[in-house]
Amino acid sequence: MKKYLGIWLDQKKAILFSFDAPEKDPEISCLGSEIETHNRPPESQQTETPYSTRHSRTQQKMENRRHNELIEFLNDILKEIRSADQIAIAGPSLTRLQFKNYLEKFPEANAKLVDVSPLEQKSDAYLIDYFRNIFLKTPTFHI
Repeated sequence: MKKYLGIWLDQKKAILFSFDAPEKDPEISCLGSEIETHNRPPESQQTETPYSTRHSRTQQKMENRRHNELIEFLNDILKEIRSADQIAIAGPSLTRLQFKNYLEKFPEANAKLVDVSPLEQKSDAYLIDYFRNIFLKTPTFHI
């Protein structure tokens, strides 16, 4: 039996809709993200001159940490994909495209991708119908 996985994601979380068949109700799960959204150094590390070397090193450390947190979040989602036969991704933010690009590094997982669409956060009922319609129709890409 085929498994279908709809993923709605942004920087804060990923909501996974796992269908055994598009006609059946899915199992819904949520993965939280540890990605820091505010890149402001602690007050103790701020300097009077915003372009000093110290400021640059602090900023670089924060960007590296944010990148590592993003990769960890995407890996958590990737683990959930392994059992799916078809995957659809939706979301409002850049994270959706970052995940699509990250999937390209994994040909087996990328081959399962049938749709990537921009979509603001909606109710679970709306997202269930949205993903159900994608899996019942011929897939198209909306990047």
